Amino acid sequence: MFRIVFIFAILSGFAGIAQTEHQAEIPDGTKVFYRYENTGAVSAEFSDGNYVYEWTEGPNAGASGSYPYQSLGMRDGQYMIQFMVAENGTFVTLIFDFDIRRVFASVLFAPASSEEFSLFETADLVEYELVEEK
Repeated sequence: MFRIVFIFAILSGFAGIAQTEHQAEIPDGTKVFYRYENTGAVSAEFSDGNYVYEWTEGPNAGASGSYPYQSLGMRDGQYMIQFMVAENGTFVTLIFDFDIRRVFASVLFAPASSEEFSLFETADLVEYELVEEK
């Protein structure tokens, strides 16, 4: 009987740890505007499970899209999102750190094609509206 109670106590402790480590996803309705030093600026919104964006400055100005994304809260005020561009398989991972107002990007463009290249870059999070979690 002692073993069963002891094992249950250990498993309950692990379940509590797992619950406190996982943060909520980035709240739907959150809006961001961020600017890369050399690449341009992006205006985006998280809407109904989609990352909806438009390049507003730089060589990609006018380019836009909407893609389903996955999100993971890393800690309060910091979220990682990822999505894939279906047309060419481009894979994008972005980390939004609202506390230090930075965006960290890792992008693999058009993998397994003659146009493939990768990008690691940071951007200033110029403006944002972080919706309160419900």
